[in-house]
Order: sequence, then structure tokens, then C-alpha cells
Amino acid sequence: MSREPIKTAPTGVPNLDGILGGGVPLYSVNIIAGSSGSGKTILTQQMMYNNCHDETTGIFFTTLSEPAFKMIRYQQQFDYFDLERLNENLFYVDLGQALRDKGLDEALGLIQRNVEERGARFIAVDSFKAIHDLAGGHSEVRRFGYDLAVSLAAWTCTSFLVGEYTEDEILGEPIFAVADGIFYLTNSKQGMQNVRRLNVAKMRGMNYFTGDHPFRISTEGIHLFPRIKTPPIPSSVHPSRDVVGSGVQGLDAMAKGGLPQGSVTLVAGGAGTGKTLLGLHFVMAGVTAGEPALYVTFQETPEHLKNIARGFGWDLGTFVDKGLLEILYTSPVEMGVDEHTEAIKDAIGKVGARRVVIDSLMDIEIATPDKVRFKDYVYSLVSDFRGRGITSMLTNEIPELFGPLQLSAHGISFVSDNVILLRYVEIGSVLRRGISILKMRGHEHDKTVCEFEIAEQGLRILPGFGSWISILSGQPQPFQSGGDNPVRTLSDLENQVLETLARRGPTTAAELSRSLVAHQSELDEVLETLKSLGFVGVSTKNDGKNLYRWKGRS
Repeated sequence: MSREPIKTAPTGVPNLDGILGGGVPLYSVNIIAGSSGSGKTILTQQMMYNNCHDETTGIFFTTLSEPAFKMIRYQQQFDYFDLERLNENLFYVDLGQALRDKGLDEALGLIQRNVEERGARFIAVDSFKAIHDLAGGHSEVRRFGYDLAVSLAAWTCTSFLVGEYTEDEILGEPIFAVADGIFYLTNSKQGMQNVRRLNVAKMRGMNYFTGDHPFRISTEGIHLFPRIKTPPIPSSVHPSRDVVGSGVQGLDAMAKGGLPQGSVTLVAGGAGTGKTLLGLHFVMAGVTAGEPALYVTFQETPEHLKNIARGFGWDLGTFVDKGLLEILYTSPVEMGVDEHTEAIKDAIGKVGARRVVIDSLMDIEIATPDKVRFKDYVYSLVSDFRGRGITSMLTNEIPELFGPLQLSAHGISFVSDNVILLRYVEIGSVLRRGISILKMRGHEHDKTVCEFEIAEQGLRILPGFGSWISILSGQPQPFQSGGDNPVRTLSDLENQVLETLARRGPTTAAELSRSLVAHQSELDEVLETLKSLGFVGVSTKNDGKNLYRWKGRS
């Protein structure tokens, strides 16, 4: 026996049909419950206006809470309100006097007469809770609700019963047992803001999406943002063995060609270490090759970000105009993670992004009091990126400028395929920057801690830190030779030679002598010592001159 699918009516509320599994089931009895100011009436009106048009009529019954003329006056402020449908497709009827003067039986009769006379297919009663307050007890309310539900089913009506019910009343009031669907709306304080949420507590016959879904109210009405969840594992996307360029030549060399396509890279570092600049390199490498990208920012507005990029010779505005780049700016003060997730997905779809930068996760964490929700947000996003085959870069600020690092304490490195660390290094009272690849899942990479500098063209990776070791500890030390020889610390000149070779690349002894203002004979002796220790290699140019290069510790 084949199953008869349940016919549904579209709600007209963005994302609500998807949450309900298709829409509101036709001919169902639905209760819209919640506290005062949570948006119950707006939700009901929006659904009524979306369905009452052409040959379909509906009736909005008001009770003791708000007279019809007052409700119409306020509803005119919303875009869904259509004056032409008033008293043509949607009628307002006041039940207040019948309830006060003659009780529930007269009110039920008034509903029945209006539905039959107008052939209504959708009705709403607001507030249905007022009927509870006027009833003699639970049994009378149960009888009224049952009689109304039977009548509505006979008329093939879809109904919405609105009331200021608490969660305890939902569990105890008899009308909720009769209802086919229950919407529960809340308006709760979160930090300095009020956050509205909708929960579909019940919907017979539908595969609906459970949980609290935040929503906003604007002149357009209600806009719902489904709560974040881990997307299903796609069957059509397989891990790629290709790599994509980071936009920094030296970093690609450290990564043995580039970042794995479709991977998630976490760039962690202290304030000012170059995280945003690395993100811009990554985006520019994509858009200049015709690969669309999305840059998500919380600190820099689009214009500010464009100014930063312009300082390094990049014109982001050109790629925005070409539709290759989308810059999504959101203030962390007003951000909700569910709403922001939808904004990111919309922006990805707008340009067809293949690269995404999120700068930075710390802003999101600060804006999300519930740290479990923060981790859910990050995990959901990166899962979605992987499912789409998008290569992403997430920046995160860590407070340790110097000293031991505690990256795992932030609880997000586990979702990353790759982890790149940027940090400050103090050597000889000079502040320098170091870069290292801590992790590349399933991909070979250089383990060296390299130095980098920020130059006119952006990040420039240098070979290393010469003879200095223990860079990541935050307390770098000069390398000491040992073995059969007495342990000694490299001299200042030896350290200067190694640092110069690390910065300049292959260099002749004469060039080193001029650069360091050192006597040639003394420099030759230092070079021979460093060769014997394995720090320096030598090759011969065509003209017979030797080229010395830093080769690291042997």
C-alpha cells in the first residue's frame, strides 16, 4: 500500500518550511504559544497573509486581548500586509463580546457561522488563552477544543490558536493534546540583547527539525535562522590530492607545494603577527587565478580591509566588482551564530566561493556566551566547507605573545587539518616574527621554524633563525656545539653570519664582509667553523667565487 503524502501550506516565513519538513500540514490544528512580546501574532499574521489570496479566504478571530481595529493598525507596518486582501480574502472578527456576554458556546457558534458563510480555509484565534481564562474548568476547555477541532476538520480548515502559554501549561493544558502542531516562541535576555527563538515542539506526520531556532523581526516580518547542525556526510565529495597555493611562496615551499585542496587551515598567533595579512595572501592567490573567494571579517569593515590590502598593492575592489570576491562584515556585538552561518552560506553561493577566510574565531567566541554553541558553530562550518570541497583558512588570536603555547586549550584546533603558528620572537632585544607548520593532516611538510618579515609585497619567508634554537618555547637560546669538543656558545659574529645568510640567501664572503663590517681573515675563519658544525654549505659560482648559504643545524 502506497503512502499518501501529507499536503502542506507554505508559511511565507524564510526557512520555516524547511524546519517543518515542507510547510504547515493542511487541515491541522496548530497552537502558537509563548510569552508576551515573543512574536506570536506576527508569525500567525504572516502565515495567514501568505495563504489567503486568490480564491482562498481566511478569518482572524480576536478575543479579549486586542481588538481587531487595533491589530490591523499595527499589522500595516509589515510588508506582508496587503490592504486589498482585507475583507476580500482575509476577514477580522471580534469574539470578545460573545465570550463576555454569552460564554464559550456562543463563541463557538460565531466561529462556525463565519467559517461556513465565508468558506474559510484558514482561521486564527488570538488569544485562545483568553478562552481558557473564561472557562469554568479544564473539562469545559477540553470540550470546547474538541468541538472546535471536529468542526475545523469537517470544514477542511487549517487553524492557528494563539496564546500566552508557559512550558508547564503546554504539558498540562488539555488543548495541547488535541493540537496537531505546537509552536513555542521565547524572547529571552542574552547578555545585553534579547534573543527570540522558535521551537517546533510537535507536528504530527512531519519530519521536522527539532531544537531552538533564532529569528529576527523586521518590517519584512519574521526571518527564521535554523540552528546550526552538522551537515550530512556527502557521498559525491572525495578527498583531493591536489594542493592550492597560499599566496606566500616560502610558505608553499614549507608545505611541500601548498595547502591540500578542500582542507581547513587554522592560522594562530598573537595580535599583530600577520594573521589577517596571510588571509589576504590566500584570497588574492585565488581571485587572481579566477578562483572565487569569500573573506569573512569582524574587526575590519570592507573599506578598512580594502585599505589594508591597498597598502600591499592589492585592489580588492576590482575583484569584488568582477564577482570573484565577497567581503562579509558582521559586528561581533550584534552577531548570532545561527544567523551568521546562514549569511556565510548565502555569500558562498553568491560568488561560488572556492576559498573562504574567517578572520577571526576569537571574535565569534567572544560573541557566543555558550562555548558549546561556539564549538558547534566551528565544527558545522568546517564540515560544510569540506562537503563543498572548499579550501578554508580560519584565523584565531592566542594571548601568548612570548612563553609556552597552549593552543589545544582553545578547543578548536582539533577541527583543523592544518595548523600554522605565527609568533613573536625576541632575539638580542629585537622583536622578530616566526612561522611554523605544526600540523598538516596526511601531508608532508617542513618542520623548520622559519623567520618571516612583513615587507612592501606582504609576507616574506626567510630561511630560519640562524643558530638560535628553542624558538617555540619563547626563550630562544644560541646553539651550543658539543660532542668531543668542549661545549661552547656561538660567538656574536658567528650568529650574525648565520642570521645574514638566513635573510639574504647564498652570499659571497666579500659581500658578507661588507655587510657585517668584518675583516676578511676573521670572517673566513668563522665560515670554516660554521661549515664544520654543519650550519653553512658552500658552492662555487662560474667565476670561481664561493657562495655560502645557511643550511640549518646538522
